[in-house]
Parts: sequence; C-alpha cells; structure tokens
Amino acid sequence: MRTSFTLIRRIAVCAIAIAPATSALAGVNSAWLFKYEDYEQTSHAAPTTPVYNAFYPYVEAGAGDFTSSATLLGPTGTLPTTFYDGGSYVTTEHFADGFPNRAALDAAAPNGNYTFTLNGGLLDGQSGSIPLVNSWPEQIPTLTPTSFDALQSALPNASVVVNWNTFVPATVAEDPRVRLFLLDETVFDFLIIEQAMAVSTTGYIIPANMLQAGHRYALSILFSNATETTGPAFGSASVLSDVYVGTSVHFTVIPEPTALSLLAGAGLLALGRRRANI
Repeated sequence: MRTSFTLIRRIAVCAIAIAPATSALAGVNSAWLFKYEDYEQTSHAAPTTPVYNAFYPYVEAGAGDFTSSATLLGPTGTLPTTFYDGGSYVTTEHFADGFPNRAALDAAAPNGNYTFTLNGGLLDGQSGSIPLVNSWPEQIPTLTPTSFDALQSALPNASVVVNWNTFVPATVAEDPRVRLFLLDETVFDFLIIEQAMAVSTTGYIIPANMLQAGHRYALSILFSNATETTGPAFGSASVLSDVYVGTSVHFTVIPEPTALSLLAGAGLLALGRRRANI
C-alpha cells in the first residue's frame, strides 16, 4: 500500500511550499525523519494488523546546494540514498518499506542518530544528524462506529462529522500531534490537509459542498509521537523526528436519491424497449 508514502510526500511538499524564501546563502531547509505503520479500518472494529510500514529520512535544500545523493550513516551502518532535483529545491533521501512486522522495521531502523553528509554543490561535505528517539504510539486511530457508518453512507455536498479514539502520546515526544488527510482517490487530489492538530483532538467535520457523488475517498488519521526543533543539525534547519501510526478509511459517496431514480427509470425504459422489439 502506498497511501502512507503519498501522505508523507505531501507533508514534505507542503513544508517546502510554505518555507520562507531562502537567501543567497546556501543552507539546508529541513531534515526530517518518518517511521510509520499504516492500518485500514474496514468495519466498526479497531484495526489490529498494519497493511504497510516504512522508514523515510530525508534532507531538503535549495537548488544547487547539493548535487548528488548524500552519504547516510545510521546505527546499523551506511544506508543507501537517492537524489531528486525539484527545480527550485533538491532532496536526498533513504526510503525502505514492506517490512514483515514492526520488529523487522525496528531492527532496520533502531533509535539513534541518522547522519547525512551532503555531496556536491555549495554544501559539499556538510553533515547533520536527525535523532530518532521516540517510541511507537500505543493507540491506533479508530473511527467510532457511528462515524464509520456516516462515511459509508455519505451524501454528495453534505457535511460529515467524524470522531475517533483518544491519543495519549509518549512523554519523550516533545511535539506530538494528530494529523488528518482527506484524499479524493478518483482524481487524486488532497482536499483536506491538517498537519498539526492538538493531541486532544478527537473529531473533525468534513465541510459541506466538498464530497462529490460517485467519487471514492480515503480519510486518514495519524497519531504522531514527534519531536521538532530548529537545529542543531545543519544550522537553523527544521529538524523533525516523527514515529506515527495512521489509519485510513475508504468510502464512496453515493449519488443523490433523484439521480438514482433517474438511473432506475432509464433502466426500466431500456428494458421496455427491448421487450417491445421481441
């Protein structure tokens, strides 16, 4: 499943988009690390088995600040990285997914420092570390039965109230948060992106005039044990270390009753014509 990686990419892209304009001086804008599990809720019951997991540390800077993949050293040794040129920005990252269970992910990405050394460009040779210190959240996001049913029977253009269980973050997490995303899977467009809701948040209202008939959606709720600082890695760069679990609920908005009546009427008319021709 790639939904979680899509969400993380969107978090990263949003961070780049809202970052203040860089000066003529070279410098890393962000050094972020995500370690996560994704679940799917398909009934009233809380999900128990993750459908996807991954580990994703990356560094982002302005165009030309580095020009090739960085060297990444973690607690288990050197990790492979890739380089991406986005035109106005560049990133270097390590991405690993598809672990058979949490234990395997923890073995591949244990707590400790993950040190990037940049290659090429204005920042060639500069190093910085992202500390992975947070534990896994103990709760898995789960919609209430009423909210789960409300999504499955959602009507076009109507608002929908969704509620979920309480998140109790780890004490070591300095900046825990609840995230929420609504993805229109039919046109692949994120309609809602809430990246830093308070941990006490247990509900949200999908506004009216947002859902469209016949479109398939994914509502995702993330519980994040996160720690966010400015530096000391790469000077004043934004440094985020986030261990989270997320749950997605998929649903399709049903057509309006009048639309269903028209479709049924058209079907009966076609059937009558076929019988008349027999």
